[in-house]
Amino acid sequence: MKQYLTLAALALMATAATAQIQGTLTIDLKNGSQEQHQVSDIDKLNFTDRDLLHVWKADGGHALYNVKQVEQLSFSPADHIDLGGRANCYIVPQAGRYSFAATHVDGTPVEGIARATWLWRERSEEPLIGDVSYQDGTVGFTAGHGRGNAVIAGLNAEGTVVWIWHIWLTERPAVMVYPGGAEFQDRNLGAVSAEPEDGRDTWGLTYQYGRNVPFYYIGDNQEYNPSEAFDQARKFTETNPELGLKWEFVGNDGYDGYDEAASMAHPMTHHLRTYRAGSLGGYHWASDAELMNLTWGNAEVAYKTNYDPCPKGYRVPAPAAFNDLKNLYWDESQGGSAQYGIPGFFVMGTEGKDQWWPMVCGRNYEDGCALYGGQAVAYPDRLFMWTSYADKYQPTPLTSTAYAPLRIIVQNDYGSGGLASYIPTPGTGSFSLPVRCVRDELDEEVAASAPAGVLSDVVLTLPDGSTAPLRTLIGKSPLTLVYFNNPDCAACTVLTARLGASSALREAQEAGRINVLSLYTDEDTQLWQRHVADYPASWQVARDAAQRILSEGLVDLSQTPSLYLVDAEGRIILSDTSMEAVLEQLR
Repeated sequence: MKQYLTLAALALMATAATAQIQGTLTIDLKNGSQEQHQVSDIDKLNFTDRDLLHVWKADGGHALYNVKQVEQLSFSPADHIDLGGRANCYIVPQAGRYSFAATHVDGTPVEGIARATWLWRERSEEPLIGDVSYQDGTVGFTAGHGRGNAVIAGLNAEGTVVWIWHIWLTERPAVMVYPGGAEFQDRNLGAVSAEPEDGRDTWGLTYQYGRNVPFYYIGDNQEYNPSEAFDQARKFTETNPELGLKWEFVGNDGYDGYDEAASMAHPMTHHLRTYRAGSLGGYHWASDAELMNLTWGNAEVAYKTNYDPCPKGYRVPAPAAFNDLKNLYWDESQGGSAQYGIPGFFVMGTEGKDQWWPMVCGRNYEDGCALYGGQAVAYPDRLFMWTSYADKYQPTPLTSTAYAPLRIIVQNDYGSGGLASYIPTPGTGSFSLPVRCVRDELDEEVAASAPAGVLSDVVLTLPDGSTAPLRTLIGKSPLTLVYFNNPDCAACTVLTARLGASSALREAQEAGRINVLSLYTDEDTQLWQRHVADYPASWQVARDAAQRILSEGLVDLSQTPSLYLVDAEGRIILSDTSMEAVLEQLR
């Protein structure tokens, strides 16, 4: 979206460093001509004698403009949205061109990729994704206007899948803080709605324990016989014919299972190896008996592994996160099959709205068919959900010690006032169950996504000399863009001009959807006071006089300018982010 800058805003660009900005700078002259510059090619902008604008190129080139002859200056962001990297799932809320780095969760590059293409995608009037590309460690793709799920595969030179990424085409899920502190997304991983009346749109995808490859969900009382396995997937998804892969179940007696590479090479195959007593509950999809390198975390602290299927900033929950499911309630009038076509539970909400947990089926370990659960006739009142943890337990009979992943079973306790009970119980890793992601407080890059806590208590000084805690300033709107900047920073001057000229940001402010807070954290009070009037009148302007933010390291300000998007309660939604990402959040 093109952003127009007034000449007054242009004047703020003195000695601008533009390395962090991606897009096209367009200069329309009064004589009708137009010139464009790729901002990534510009070394700096500066003025001489007030009226002369110099555009200095990184390659030594130079362009000179008389400001009096300029009709308008506009900036068009880059033609694609960079989703970053370090995830196996990316949320895409709208149509457009996207890219992401082909890296593991730990930041290491995925080795051996020669090209990328789509593997499968839900059927839609127009393809959910297409035009998949791979170059120099970056995957690109185009998203259509539909909602649903798709998978991108990275292939080696021989055409074998070496890694996959789930593209989740939905609005960004809301997050609710439960009484115990867990912050769950408002829907299952892969669901495109959180509203119970939307039926199958709330169900999401399923996963075998320890794998990041998603399986299409089961519904409508289908797939109870082996001959029906994956009928729903074939009906509602299309697969890429050039890859020759298909939805299938492979396993049972005499089958040794897959190692990590073989499992990734068959991302549409539901695996089951031959039973082995004493290892992962006896049945698993993998050949490695204990498979501890593929687990999704541990019992005490859930850490995000390279095989975690959740999007950036979220992870598979540890067992303790489900303690609040004791506060689930079953109410036929609100959540039963009579109204929504599928039974389910509500979590008693802490923020004015209850959260819906549909009782969707998983897939059974022994044939890939529907597991008893929400849609099954025999067990119409149970919900199954994976936790991140696999540990030793004593099976029955007590013949050996086995490793088994821990799943959560929630069931309706009839006659107990509508309350539900939850039961942590070991399972076999070849089950394919739903996942509901929680916020990953250990991810260093998104650590600020956790509740702001101490940061909200920082007392700020306003231009009139009065003081106020940060929480009172950010509580005035649902969202606040906290803009850490320094008035004598060249890159800050550029970003201030761009933010001030953004019609999308201005319209969101006028609608009461967002507040902008310019925050100065350095010690030169006189410098700050001289430039207070340079910021748009609609912004709040403040400084951290005590310099708590810097001295206590409450926010990483190793580089300025820096943008943080926070909600009214101080939880940081986007940390050290870009202007484009903020505008995307507002759409």
